[in-house]
Amino acid sequence: MNPYIKYTIIFLVFSIIGWIYENQIHGIVAYDTLFDSNGLKMPLLTIYGMGGMLILYLSNFISTDKPFELIIGILIITTIINVLECIIGQLSYRYNKYHTWSYRKLTLPTCNDYVSLTTFVGWMAVISVIVGITKI
Repeated sequence: MNPYIKYTIIFLVFSIIGWIYENQIHGIVAYDTLFDSNGLKMPLLTIYGMGGMLILYLSNFISTDKPFELIIGILIITTIINVLECIIGQLSYRYNKYHTWSYRKLTLPTCNDYVSLTTFVGWMAVISVIVGITKI
């Protein structure tokens, strides 16, 4: 498959899944908030699409031949995603002047509540599934 098409599909799938996930967590409020994500008038959260593309790209460098290398690779990708979530949260706060999300109520929040142990484990599970699917 053409890599541009592959990554476009991944971007759209993850953006839609992210939109569904966020609306399930925060609830559906109104049409304007439901369909206005980052100025787009469609059900997409592009940050999830970018994260999905990054995870898929980085998973190409993980070897499944040795379990130790697989675990280390998943931990490295998970750490990269969490560091990016921290940086993007900080930049979002500087731009918007308010917290666009907060993990204050989750286990061991850090980075001004933009990442937590709970989200780290969640990302690790998602990345493990993606790596497992792509390596089959």
